[in-house]
Amino acid sequence: MPSENNWIFSNIESRLSDHNSDFVVNINKQKYEKLSFDQAAADVCHKLVQIGKPIYVGLSGGIDSEYVFRKFHNLGYVVKPVIVCTSGNRYETPNAFELCRELNVDPIVIHKSEIEYLQIIYKYIIKKLNGYGVATPGPIIAGMYAQEHNGIFVKAEHLVDEKDGKMYVGANEWDFYNDALIDKSNTYYFFMYTPEIVYSMISKIVGYDVQKFKSKLYGLPFRKKIKFDGYSNTFEQALTVFRSNRIHRPKYNHNFGSKENFLKEYF
Repeated sequence: MPSENNWIFSNIESRLSDHNSDFVVNINKQKYEKLSFDQAAADVCHKLVQIGKPIYVGLSGGIDSEYVFRKFHNLGYVVKPVIVCTSGNRYETPNAFELCRELNVDPIVIHKSEIEYLQIIYKYIIKKLNGYGVATPGPIIAGMYAQEHNGIFVKAEHLVDEKDGKMYVGANEWDFYNDALIDKSNTYYFFMYTPEIVYSMISKIVGYDVQKFKSKLYGLPFRKKIKFDGYSNTFEQALTVFRSNRIHRPKYNHNFGSKENFLKEYF
């Protein structure tokens, strides 16, 4: 996962050769400057633009990707939104299209049938990585598109997670599959690119509802997280077979713990 000075990285590539490898995220402690969240995000935009390649931003319709795309747009940078449409995310992508209409931007739209989607899950996620996650092909598809067009893919991924109604600092393996499946310099994780943006985000964690927290942090209207849903019974049955055939079931989550423990350890 490309990050500034390779300060944060995962071991997901090891899964290509060892299907029983547990997922781990590593951090090389760095010097950092305490910035406001918006300033840290602006700095990430500036630094990614300086790479000098076309930037493709995954636009799912969720609040994270909306913030990232708006940030580039408000700073005057021309980046290209990529919307991957499947039957399972048809309830969320309308938000992405509405944002593009609001900003008068023509998105790159990639349609995948259920069969095509299942083929990607089986070929790349199951066979190559012994992985999991029904929503994971979208970023892979967008990342491959960016690579084919000599660009970089920016994914609105962060280290804020939630379990049993409580927020913590952590990550899941499926957020980083692109690092193992596409060229290493392809995918950039916006909210993890610099120590500054990680600190500015994690230090602001308050409450127990991730969506409410992010809505306030991003300055965007609150909306509930929409789950992938709406696939056919045939799709669900095929996915069940894929998962049941997994021999090894490695640990898929890396949990850094509470914000207090995380900040004390790395900042």
